[in-house]
Amino acid sequence: MEYVIKSINHSEKILKDMEEYKELENILCNFSEDLLIDYYKKDNYISLSNAINKYFKEKLIGLEWNIDSYIFKNSEYSSKRWTLNYTKDEVAINIAFDHNISICWNLLKGEIQSKPNILQKDGSSNINILLTATSNFIREGGFDNATGSFEEYKKYLPPLSNFINSPILLIGLDKLDTFYIQTIKSNGKKIGKVIGK
Repeated sequence: MEYVIKSINHSEKILKDMEEYKELENILCNFSEDLLIDYYKKDNYISLSNAINKYFKEKLIGLEWNIDSYIFKNSEYSSKRWTLNYTKDEVAINIAFDHNISICWNLLKGEIQSKPNILQKDGSSNINILLTATSNFIREGGFDNATGSFEEYKKYLPPLSNFINSPILLIGLDKLDTFYIQTIKSNGKKIGKVIGK
């Protein structure tokens, strides 16, 4: 799988020798387009989002990453909104194919996790990795146009620079070489169809 990265607060330098990052790089490198198509065809979703989520969930849980880790112990903050998708030791990974209105929240969630707070924390991760999609991948992957892109995440960084002090690595899944998802209507419903290039 091709991807691009943006290192914030020296995250790439910090992560490069960490076992958790090597695990993620290995997962990304072994995620071929044929494999992505296999995962995609098992579902009835329009975009590639669910297929990518399922692949990462399977691989990360297999490597003993924690899933849906709460930021706080307080039960008042026990909804999905207050979780990190995957955590292991000091690293958190969030798969961020959300609506672009969630960009700011996704960037700040890792910051909240890594800093002291008046609420008792349920864990501690100091480095946040956000898996996003470039605008090209969004277009070719059948995603909704309102999905927050890698490029949009980068645009949020300057105005949030006073608030983001912890290391964040943005990863943008980039282009598809062998296929794209075409959105079509079938029986009055939108569905996605794999089209070879």
